Amino acid sequence: MGKKVLVIIIALLLLGGVIGLLYVQKVTIAVLSGQVSYTGSSVGLEISQIRYLPLLNLEVRNISRLNYMLMTHGRPEVTESHPVKLPNVVNITIKFKLITPTNTVLEFEPLKLGEGGSHNFQLIIGPNEGLTTTGTFYLIIEFYLKVTTPQGLTIVEIHKMIEITFTVPKGSVNIIEK
Repeated sequence: MGKKVLVIIIALLLLGGVIGLLYVQKVTIAVLSGQVSYTGSSVGLEISQIRYLPLLNLEVRNISRLNYMLMTHGRPEVTESHPVKLPNVVNITIKFKLITPTNTVLEFEPLKLGEGGSHNFQLIIGPNEGLTTTGTFYLIIEFYLKVTTPQGLTIVEIHKMIEITFTVPKGSVNIIEK
């Protein structure tokens, strides 16, 4: 019985040491948060209209490796949604592509939204997604909006691209609409 207790205590100490090390060790992440909304305007993605204008923010920060491991990263997710019932079929697709300082291109799973309204989303990029070197990174976000009648007639079909340039370690962030 005494040996089993000793083995359990040693195992717990080792596990605690590993968790402690993961908590102390810091990693750099980039957190892209954004909002896209479509309320039914036939003008779509025109910049002069705020009916479908993606809003983006990118923050570079350091967190513990343990917190990073517990996050959903490398895959965009909807964080909040306020859908609006519209008479037409709305398809919004957001694609993400990261170009690292070594010119490695990483494409992330696209985010597909099948309804109008306002949708907040987030993409966390860290060491597992190529944020392991220092330098300038390019994140290209492509927004596609297609609105059709229930019978399949296309009303609006628009493509918008936004490029975000950021530096690691923490540095400047530049957002350019194209």
